Amino acid sequence: MSLFWFDRLQYSETLKKLIIFEFFETDITNINRITKATWNSKLAKEILDKFTYEKHCLIRSLMRSNDSIYYYLIFYSNNELHKKIVIEYKDKHTRHIHEYGGFEDLQSWFLKINNIDGDSHSKPLGKVKTSTEYAKNLVYNYWKSNINTNDDQGLEFTKRLLTYKDSKENLTEATTKGFDFDFFIFFEENNSLINIEFALNYKNTKENYVCTPMKYCWGYGPPGVPDNKMKYNRLWKATKLLNGEFSILNYSENNNDIGFSIINDLDYDRGFLNETKYIISKNNFEKSIFETANEDCLSFKHFDENSKQIKQYDKDFFDKWKINRNKY
Repeated sequence: MSLFWFDRLQYSETLKKLIIFEFFETDITNINRITKATWNSKLAKEILDKFTYEKHCLIRSLMRSNDSIYYYLIFYSNNELHKKIVIEYKDKHTRHIHEYGGFEDLQSWFLKINNIDGDSHSKPLGKVKTSTEYAKNLVYNYWKSNINTNDDQGLEFTKRLLTYKDSKENLTEATTKGFDFDFFIFFEENNSLINIEFALNYKNTKENYVCTPMKYCWGYGPPGVPDNKMKYNRLWKATKLLNGEFSILNYSENNNDIGFSIINDLDYDRGFLNETKYIISKNNFEKSIFETANEDCLSFKHFDENSKQIKQYDKDFFDKWKINRNKY
């Protein structure tokens, strides 16, 4: 069991695969060590930090029991002229190592993968948000010196990969099909996970434990506010494909009580259909996270024990959502 994030995920309708991308920045000396003849578990352990190595092993373990996963492990340095290495795992048996002479060569490959299903359902790539910092700090606290605290999950490098020159030599930012897992707890015994999406309540007009992400999804949000329908549909689909439970944490920087929602059912077009919400303090949420990470199997018992209140929102609640949403 452990706490992780996924750097980048992309679901391809064309391939019917969930594509997992993991980025690892290192120096050219390490990159030169990676060849078809040398790449094995021992070399991976030497080059990767413990956090990334164990996540790499986790993904390979998931692939042994799930044929819907496609995995790319990308090694790079930020020197554009240095070669880049992509290790491609097509399934549990097949591995290819691709060498790209420099940044532009890798970018050409990456843009093709990003656009494998055409232009539908794409969006601009966001910047590092405060909403992810809380999640990252929890992971850092758990892993301590076994994780590189400068790891930005390949975000800046991905932004560079998606920024290219068009036919008129103008810089253009491609929309991205990718998304990430902010934070998840993995249970090795039964290959299951709890995926936690962190949602920052930055306006603070409602208490965290009242807020629900449905307020800004499925056409209910105010004009000019991005609709997160596609984001949550993707997260739901990816989580279920990985044998997981999808959850959302509503929190703010200065408010101690937060709302932790388990999404029990979701419809692609209508939104949430069933939700269990834990009203819990930040300290007890973090306590529950670390207690849960030490369990053998997926369970919410520590949240049951440590919460101030548990609310259940069922079909009747969401059938009336359009009328009642202003309360939330």
